Parts: sequence; structure tokens; C-alpha cells
Amino acid sequence: MRKINFTIIFVLLFAKVFSQGCSDAGLCSIANAHLENNPDSSRRFSAALTLSVGVGEQSTIISQVIPEINFSSSSSSTFQLKVPYTVVDGDLGNSSGTGDISLSFLHRQREKKKVGLSWNAGVKVPTGNSNRKISGNSLPMPYQTSLGTVDLIGGVSIQFNSWNFTAGYQYVAWNGNKNQFLRPASSSTDTEQNYFESNFLDRGDDALVKTDYEIKIGKTVLSPGLLALYRIQSDKIVSADERKTSLDGSSGLTLNCTCNFQFPLNSFLDMRLSGGAPVIVREYRADGLTRSVVFNLQFQLKL
Repeated sequence: MRKINFTIIFVLLFAKVFSQGCSDAGLCSIANAHLENNPDSSRRFSAALTLSVGVGEQSTIISQVIPEINFSSSSSSTFQLKVPYTVVDGDLGNSSGTGDISLSFLHRQREKKKVGLSWNAGVKVPTGNSNRKISGNSLPMPYQTSLGTVDLIGGVSIQFNSWNFTAGYQYVAWNGNKNQFLRPASSSTDTEQNYFESNFLDRGDDALVKTDYEIKIGKTVLSPGLLALYRIQSDKIVSADERKTSLDGSSGLTLNCTCNFQFPLNSFLDMRLSGGAPVIVREYRADGLTRSVVFNLQFQLKL
């Protein structure tokens, strides 16, 4: 019997502590780079729909609808396509459009001696050049629906007993970011001054390491964990004097505490609660991936 998965995620973000967001750049998706422990060999197609809303830089409201299609060529291999639609509203105005498209392949090795190994590889393709404007003025990166880069993403995940370990890397293969936001030399308000400059942003690569531990209580699974993101190179922009400038504080570590809580409501419907909060953050975040503390509510329907 085919199973069609419809996933509805509502993301509530709050507080005044910020971290690099996981949903935008694409790397954090490899934190789930493993297939089901008991796959249904008859399942070939599945579909998911993700609805999310979040709070970014300067309380921008970022909402997303993310359709997802999965095709399994076997019980151990899956192709996945995601095409998000993003709406952003903030004190500088609002913008909307199709976000960057992600295509990935996931493969799970045969489990041996209670050790599972899975890996994935993917590409994220831009749908714009990150230079949406209002009244002729370029908006900062939190308002952009695309990062404007072609990124290659890969990851590996190991499952041992109740432990999950994941490592991944996101490489910026091509940069087409044409964002032109610079803080104005003079302004009647301080609104624009509060955003990070991102003129012709050249974003660095990211590495990820994640671990979590599954605690099973009946059919319920509680998974506390840690997720670390490291910006390898400093981000660069073209400054007001037209010089390529490295941004101090843009490289380095973002460390998040995470927790997932999953349990079945019935044979067709599962629910997952998840959350994360940063304990270490980067000082300069020109890419617009800033998020506050994150809580997710997910329903998964299987038919």
C-alpha cells in the first residue's frame, strides 16, 4: 500500500536570543539524513506540506509553505524535491516569492550490529539574485526569498542503539547574490541602521555536527540533542567605498540545544514537538538567517 505523507509544521519563534536559522540555508536538513528504521518496501511515492512562521532580524515575520515530493527507488534510497514559497513582513516593508529549490538523494546502508549508516547529497538552486527592492531601495537579506547561490550539500548520519550522530557540509559552488543593502549615511529613523549590511554578499561555507539521544517511553520518543553550525570563512561584502571587505564576527560557531518529542496519535497520524535555543552565536549575520528560539509542531498523516 502506498503511503502519502502530508506534513504540517507550525513554527513559533520568540525571545530575544538569536541564532543562525536552519530552514533557509539548507544544511540543517541533513541533520535528518537517515531513513526509517522499518521502511515499507511497497512505498514508492510520498508527499509532504510544511507550513512555517518565524521571527527573524528586527522582528521580521517569515512565513513559508514548502511542498515536498519523495520518490523511493528502493527501500533504502529516496529522491527528494522541495520548493518553498516565502512571505516576509517587517518594519521596512514586505516581500514574497518562490524560495531556493532543493533536490537531494538519500541512501541508507544495511544495518549491521545495531549500527545504521545513511548519507545524502544534494543541491540547492537559487530562484533569484537576493535583490528585492521597495521604492527603489534594496532590502536587507532577511527580506530576500533567495540566497542567490548554488550550494552543494552533503552529509552522513550514524545510528548506534539510541544515539544519532550527523555531520555535514554546505559548499557555496556559485555566488549570484546581487543584494545592494548598505546602511544609509543619514536617515530620519534608525530602522535601516539596525540591519546588517549585505552589499554583494559573498557567504562562507558551513559545517554541521549534530547528536541526539532517543529516550523511548512506550510509543513516545524524546530526543534531546546538540546542533553545531560553523561558518568556515568570513562573509564578505562590497563596502560603501567599493572595497571587498571581510566581515569581522561573521565566521565561527553557532551552538544550539535541541529537543524532539514524538508520539503517534493513531495509526494514521503522528505528532512531533521540537524546539531549539542557541547558547553560542556569531556576532555578524549578514545572510539574514537569524532566528530566535524555535519551537515546531508537526503532524504527519499516512494514508
